[in-house]
Amino acid sequence: MLIIISDLHFSDGTTSSNVVKDVFSQILFPEIRLRLGSLNKNIEEINMVLLGDIFDIVRSDKWLIIDDEKRPWNGKLDPLYAVNINPEVENIYNSILKEILKAPGCISFLNELKNLAAACDIPLKITYVIGNHDRAFNIYESLQNKVKNLLSGINVVICNFLHSEKYAVLCRHGHEWDEACFGYQFAKRALSHSHRSRFHPEYYKVQNLGEVVTAEIMGGLVHRLNNLFQWKGKHDSLIEHIKDINNVRPALSALKCLIWSTSGDFDREMKGNIIEALCLSLESFLNTDYVRLWAKAFTNNYINGDVTGHLQLLLNLLQEENFNSLAKALDFFQDITRYFKVPADNYLKGAMADLKKYPDVKFVIYGHTHQAKEVIIESDKVKGTFRYINTGTYLPQIQEAKVNGFGMSKRMTLTFIYSPDEDGGVGEQGSVSIEMRSVKG
Repeated sequence: MLIIISDLHFSDGTTSSNVVKDVFSQILFPEIRLRLGSLNKNIEEINMVLLGDIFDIVRSDKWLIIDDEKRPWNGKLDPLYAVNINPEVENIYNSILKEILKAPGCISFLNELKNLAAACDIPLKITYVIGNHDRAFNIYESLQNKVKNLLSGINVVICNFLHSEKYAVLCRHGHEWDEACFGYQFAKRALSHSHRSRFHPEYYKVQNLGEVVTAEIMGGLVHRLNNLFQWKGKHDSLIEHIKDINNVRPALSALKCLIWSTSGDFDREMKGNIIEALCLSLESFLNTDYVRLWAKAFTNNYINGDVTGHLQLLLNLLQEENFNSLAKALDFFQDITRYFKVPADNYLKGAMADLKKYPDVKFVIYGHTHQAKEVIIESDKVKGTFRYINTGTYLPQIQEAKVNGFGMSKRMTLTFIYSPDEDGGVGEQGSVSIEMRSVKG
């Protein structure tokens, strides 16, 4: 049996919110035990696939309290991966992971994993597929070893994708189809990589623009409000609200959500704090060595310049207008966010390409988008049904409304896949079968 979940985004809690611990002890693992005890199942193995962005080592204010030259996106950048070669970078990643492992939700999840392994006669395996917020696992073996040592006694495999003929499945994080969050195009333009395949292992090591946006802009906003403007202990509930905004997808839509939110809960002084903190964060982002390299590679890529150019224009607008016109800023974001919005069809097209590439696959499963989804791509009376599935997130999902504003929903998606020998009641006899469970909060 495969159990597939993604986008838990365990963090140290300094710039983003965490998954509450009860979802593991009261929902996820009871659902797993229910299936293990089912009379119409003959479970041969348990392979829990953690489909990327599990340990979020980007969302932390540790990147903001250190000197600029020690940040992964500053200093002397490795010519292959555009990562700061300063050895202190690896140490900071490890210190962030150490703090993440203290988070209540993370502790609950890991304890439940260990309890399951200890109580079950069926062998438990963990397949950790690396995403974009844990990309550094591909660079630093010390991060991988820390996780493996923590789960000693459990077979832990860390990889970039899972292809299983037994379960007729291909699992990727899905960021491979998001140019701002995957290094493929950037590496070809700025780093002179010549590997033809998008899925070459080298591209998974390349730092992506989304990491810098998350840390410097969204993380920088929270950090500066808490420390520079002393919101910590005074406006904690509003800080938590801004942390939740960090879950908006795509990443730059989070800024649009922030601007939209200021029309309600924030007075004039607080709006001024937000604008100044945002301006400082944008300046820090635009002045990073990585962003300069990106801008040089992508200048004139679009009719009006690339996304970094639009962010510079936004900074100019905020500084000149002092945010007197929210409508003007919101309209401006229509131009910016379209460069970060990956059409839903991109992931569907990616899934169709994967199905074509792997003839033995019936299920293509991604995460990354935070939007749980199941799409039937093809149905054949002889070959069966072919599906694209997205596993969503366990964090609150915030998305832009079709007409105006933003809304939040909470939904956990649990995906189980059974081999023909394991399934006694879900799918067609003699075929691999899938079961999806959606729990709304």
